[in-house]
Amino acid sequence: MIQVMPNLYNVTKDPQDVGKFRTPGLRKVLRISPWFHNGLFDNIEGVMNMYNNGMPQPKQKPDELNDPLFPKTDVHIKRLNLTKAERDAIISFLAAITTEPWRITTPELPQ
Repeated sequence: MIQVMPNLYNVTKDPQDVGKFRTPGLRKVLRISPWFHNGLFDNIEGVMNMYNNGMPQPKQKPDELNDPLFPKTDVHIKRLNLTKAERDAIISFLAAITTEPWRITTPELPQ
């Protein structure tokens, strides 16, 4: 089941908040796929490639030019130009901070 995260606009109704989402922590990140607010990627390589390419800018259609709710990619998101070895190193780091699920047995209660 894909869990779609609400963006900040749904809370504030401020057009400046369209496309802003809470950024989750990285702990156990490799166990919580699919990624992105809409479940776009089910593998970490796809996520790395998307960030490495600088996240594509959405194209506005003529009727969307003056739409204050049209999502815009943040100016701070830029192409990373990482090599495959660098991307693999980041994925290895993420694997290092991803823990195995805990198996907790329920204790038997006295009668």
